[in-house]
Amino acid sequence: SVPREVSCETADGVREYLFRRVPVSSPHSQEFIHLYVDITSQKHHQRELERYERLVENLPIGVYRTTPGLEGEFRLVNQGFVDIFEGDSQAAFQGVSVADLYVDPEERKRFSSQLLEQGSVDGVELQLQTVDGNPIWCEVTGIAVEENGETVFELALQDITGRKERQQQLTVLNRVLRH
Repeated sequence: SVPREVSCETADGVREYLFRRVPVSSPHSQEFIHLYVDITSQKHHQRELERYERLVENLPIGVYRTTPGLEGEFRLVNQGFVDIFEGDSQAAFQGVSVADLYVDPEERKRFSSQLLEQGSVDGVELQLQTVDGNPIWCEVTGIAVEENGETVFELALQDITGRKERQQQLTVLNRVLRH
């Protein structure tokens, strides 16, 4: 028979199993062997992963993975990232060079080198641009990790454009008040 998932009450509480009924023919009758494989911990891990993915997907900050270098490419972006960069969808960032989102692509080169050398960055302010070319300021935190023999950046960014604009306004106001 086709395997199916079942829940059973045990002395340890409710456990989850993958159940399969296997027919065994004998000369007198057809009998069945019932196979139960305990998948409780796998199901628990699967639910935890799904909760984590929902959390990351719904964060109001950008969470993303890229490859290093000037020609780095996106491996993953969450919906917060799409919203910050005014994209149409997560899929729209596939095939887009990470450097395309930098006002100055050389800044991408410097940032990538810094992250490769240090292994992590915290609170780096970068001037980036949306997919439509609108400039924004972002604060980026992330780490460089090895995955399947290649280095990948795991990053989070927050749009701080409003904060930078307020700082600039305060600077101008302070100059005016001093004169």
